[in-house]
Parts: sequence; C-alpha cells; structure tokens
Amino acid sequence: MPPIKILKPVLLLILFLSLGNAYANKNRIERPQTYKFTLDNKEVVTFKASDPLIASYCDEIASGQIKIIEAELTYKTGEIITARYNGNDWLSINIAYNGEYATVPKMVLKKITTIRFNTLNILWGQDDKKAFEASSFFIQFEMGFVPVYQKLPKVDISFKKHIFSEAGVWTEQSNGSIKWSLL
Repeated sequence: MPPIKILKPVLLLILFLSLGNAYANKNRIERPQTYKFTLDNKEVVTFKASDPLIASYCDEIASGQIKIIEAELTYKTGEIITARYNGNDWLSINIAYNGEYATVPKMVLKKITTIRFNTLNILWGQDDKKAFEASSFFIQFEMGFVPVYQKLPKVDISFKKHIFSEAGVWTEQSNGSIKWSLL
C-alpha cells in the first residue's frame, strides 16, 4: 500500500482534473435582451427581457391569439435572431452577427409548429466570448403550447462554422426520461 504522503497529492490531482474537465464542458447561454414583434397589421411591439409581460405575450403568440409576421430578438453579445412567419409556416429563421449569417433550412422550418420566443437561447462552448466566434453553436427554444408530462418539447438547431448541422427535438417521456428525435 502506498504511503499516504504519495496518495494524497495523486487524489488531489485526480479531483482537480475531473473538476476542470466538467467546467471545460459547460456551455455559455445567451438569453434575449430585447424582443421586437411585428404583428400582421404591421404594428410593432417591443419588450425588454426584464418586462414581466414578455412570458404571457409569448404564450399568446404561441397559441395564435396574437398574430405576428416577424420576431427580432437581440442578445447582449451582439447576435440578432430574426424569424419570419406568414401565418401558417415559418419562412425563415436567421442568426446574424456583424454581417455574418447562419440560416435554418426550409426542411427544418416546415417541422417547427410554434416558437416560444422567451425561451429562444443561443448556446456555445465557454471558451469563446460570442457564438459566432465558436466553431459550433446552437439555438434552443420550447415549441408548442401543450405540455407533454408537464414539459414543452425543446428544439435544438445546431450550426458548425455558421452552417446548419442538425436539428432535433427533446420530448418528455412517461417514465421521466427525455427522448431525442431528429426534426
């Protein structure tokens, strides 16, 4: 059996490396700072993230009580997400930063029923200050207005080097697990 003097530093090193690895794999999450909705009558409504009405307003958009043709969300790190809607289908979802764009393909747009804009976040690795500086990032939002086992489905749309990579949806299952399906 090794002496305790040798064992203690080895165990501390293992602990340090495992904590460092867990920290290194965390994602940065950027939430919208401002919301601008263009309604179907061309009226423009804006909110700050701190507005207590934003969640209920987004609920009304998702349920169809409020009809929009465009949503523009701005983020503290400079990204802007613009989603265009014709009343039946999503026409485009673009993420922009300093003249660069990432676009969600039409094949994915067809499968998105609703977007809960107050949950539309940008996520990327913590080593980069902005999503567009990272080699990959994804947007995530809740979709729908009818919870499955008390949770709304979550959509992830991934980009590598600003090019669409994959899209999927996480849905709650009866046993408390979560199921991933490609969109």
